[in-house]
Amino acid sequence: MLKDSDKSTIQKAYSRYLKANELGPRQGQKEMIAHIARAMGAVEIDDESGERISGGLAVIEAGTGTGKTIAYLIPTIPLAKRHDKKLIVSTATVALQEQILHKDLPAVLRHSGLSFSFELAKGRGRYLCPVQLQQQLTNADPSQGSLGLYPDETDGLPTKDQRELFEELKASFDARRWEGDRDSWPDSIEDQNWRRVTTDHNRCTGRRCEQFNACPFYQARESLETADVIVANHDLVLADLRLGGGAILSRPEDSIYVFDEGHHLPDKALDHFAATCRLNGSIKWLASLEKQLPPVLDLAQKLSLGLAAVGELPRAVADTIRVQQEFEPVMNDLIEIPVNDRNDLPRYRFPQGRVPDQLRSEAERNRDTYKRLNSWLGRFRDALQDGIELAVGDERGQLEAAIAGVGAAVSRGEENLALWEAWSDVDAADRLPHARWITWMNDGDPLLSCSPILASGTLQSKLWNRCFGAVVTSATLSSLGHFDRFKMRAGTAAEDTYAIVQSPFDFANVAELWIPPIAVDPSQNAAFDHLIEADLPKLVDDEIATLVLFTARRHMEQYVEALSAEQLEATLYQGQYSRSRVLELHRARIDEGKRSCLLGLASFAEGLDLPGKYCERVVIVKLPFSVPDAPVEAQLSEWIESEGGNSFMQVSVPDASLKLVQACGRLIRTETDTGQVVLLDKRVITKRYGHQLLNSLPPYRRRIEV
Repeated sequence: MLKDSDKSTIQKAYSRYLKANELGPRQGQKEMIAHIARAMGAVEIDDESGERISGGLAVIEAGTGTGKTIAYLIPTIPLAKRHDKKLIVSTATVALQEQILHKDLPAVLRHSGLSFSFELAKGRGRYLCPVQLQQQLTNADPSQGSLGLYPDETDGLPTKDQRELFEELKASFDARRWEGDRDSWPDSIEDQNWRRVTTDHNRCTGRRCEQFNACPFYQARESLETADVIVANHDLVLADLRLGGGAILSRPEDSIYVFDEGHHLPDKALDHFAATCRLNGSIKWLASLEKQLPPVLDLAQKLSLGLAAVGELPRAVADTIRVQQEFEPVMNDLIEIPVNDRNDLPRYRFPQGRVPDQLRSEAERNRDTYKRLNSWLGRFRDALQDGIELAVGDERGQLEAAIAGVGAAVSRGEENLALWEAWSDVDAADRLPHARWITWMNDGDPLLSCSPILASGTLQSKLWNRCFGAVVTSATLSSLGHFDRFKMRAGTAAEDTYAIVQSPFDFANVAELWIPPIAVDPSQNAAFDHLIEADLPKLVDDEIATLVLFTARRHMEQYVEALSAEQLEATLYQGQYSRSRVLELHRARIDEGKRSCLLGLASFAEGLDLPGKYCERVVIVKLPFSVPDAPVEAQLSEWIESEGGNSFMQVSVPDASLKLVQACGRLIRTETDTGQVVLLDKRVITKRYGHQLLNSLPPYRRRIEV
């Protein structure tokens, strides 16, 4: 139960915050605070298993303008402190992360009367590794123990430009002008340069490293130990959970999570727990490993380290190459490369996710050889790490380079093993199937993939059942007026807390939804072409700042090609320049009193913030139904149909509803905004699911003229 003292603390903190900022209470904020406090107050933990058995999980859709960040910080900070838990605030975008870190948390700390500390958490790959930097500058020679185990990424000595960059990094780091955080370097560092000077958990020697006390990652991690609130992102939280929880952040059992922009969480979880293996690319990597191992093994023998692995590793590598080379001929006998009429990469998805027995048998052979290889690589890396404290001078440098190389091999071996295990597995009848498919890359290399079709089981077992509490919030979590879609994809339970907090915006008086006479059914190709090439250019040929959203790049390009020179001069489109540059030019044109029409695809339909005069009309050309042949979605639909369901009504329509709400949400961003949403897809009127889509939108005043 929520204690009276908890209620008093939360109420006082909220009142103080409002008074200090000269704000009045918002109904949505008060509702959200209450929902969160009640959910956290209902937590029950099983004494034997330590798992949360009830309470503690709130899923709250908070409309734009609610002020949801303050609404979740005010109750969760004091409740986390009282229960001696770490509060982890996770976002999906860098922009929101920076807002919370640099604006919202400092404001709450100053004005609420609550006492707490907070820190930013990043993955190891965002920080400089001083050892890797030094190795780049000393031109480590592979013959002296360094391994270029990613030949497509890191083989060879640094170029002149790279050396100049690395020397600049080292000078700034040594002089303490820079703390080794990639994001704080004044200029952007390209990925191919940065990965040479960072590391991962398999390559890092931890406390054995001579640079441990100067390590930016461990210094940042030490500050996390004492912080009450940690600001992270969904990818980092999921990476920690994949490692078992508690490897990077605090253990789920010791944590209360807030997932802002939580609608991204299920899809990001699918990405983290999927597996891939590029067949020929992996064979090339293994061949490179085979060639470069001898000098490292010689170094190990010289130092009397890992002698068993010295004898077994070459054989394990050779066996893995041989078995993996034998896979493709079997695959080619069973599967013909499909022809794709849309010029996408050829792809074959296994029906029901079932790999044929003959191919699965070959996958089992690959699984077994990778298990053996990874076991010896892991033992060899551990042996090298054990010897590093005894090595001195040049030998220590060679050993550090060898550990980094072998550690990289462990990481890549683990990635490949995950795929072969997934392809060897047979999905039980009582559990969700996996999607398994092959994509032939541009160079003809088959990319083998496997993914769960839903993240629900993974999130249940690794997060919801373990954490002390969690809040999931976003402006778009429900679909068609309920949370069934989110429950199915995220695995939250029916008994958890669900709430929709309405936006304070007066949509009926500030915005109009217009379905004009030119709207068409996109399935009528000739009419749709005429809409794009003739009617749409006329519709937006005025002074109103407009965002036009397409569902396919080819339709956007078709529209651009149909514009006159004068219309093209007033048009900016996604892909014309970088995203930030396109938006910068659009704002500049509006500031100068010029016309500007902005064209975009799906990524412009979510998260784009163009308040006031920068966007007074949003045109949605076509309802945002997903392409039905994406492997995971196709497998999900197939499974639903096999269970007697209707995949179109259970998946396609709810997904389209969510995306449509997000697209419309680009219009009204502040309480003073006004404007118009124009929907050019007449299926919202002619199809039986149309009224569901319309009724899921904010209560705009409607003008329907079809």
